[in-house]
Amino acid sequence: MDKPTPPTEPTRAALRASDMDRERVAALLRDHFSDGRLTLEEFQERLESAYAGKTFGELDALTSDLPVHRTPAAPPAIAPSSDEAVRRRRIRDRILTYVILMLFLIAIWAVSGREGSFWPIWPILVGGLILAFDVLGLERPGRRGRHRRMDRHQRRENSDRPPRDG
Repeated sequence: MDKPTPPTEPTRAALRASDMDRERVAALLRDHFSDGRLTLEEFQERLESAYAGKTFGELDALTSDLPVHRTPAAPPAIAPSSDEAVRRRRIRDRILTYVILMLFLIAIWAVSGREGSFWPIWPILVGGLILAFDVLGLERPGRRGRHRRMDRHQRRENSDRPPRDG
């Protein structure tokens, strides 16, 4: 007994195209038209043929005389390292500003004759505490609660408003 021969693989040109394949070709044709490779008449004719095409062969024939159109790569997402670099730069700038300002206050105290108590200690302590909260990412007491109350108030106002007609 002879074995039945397996059916031959159809070539790509004979395979049926999907709606997505037709849309892809239509998008390519739009790109080439906007680049000036196709006239308006050629574009309309090829676009109609693309939507009427049933096989890959018919779709491939519509773009065979056009250069391969590569889509530009998506811009890279901002890496966490750059976010970290921005954060470090901000912290560095805040610390540098704090040190310069405190040295300026100490210079004023020194130039004024160094009489009395060392008054720059108070701005140094208070400013240092505020700087530490900022650098460590801690929030000032009561700040979070105030924001929550404001958010709740804004949500209540928005829900009381009648919907806008477009």
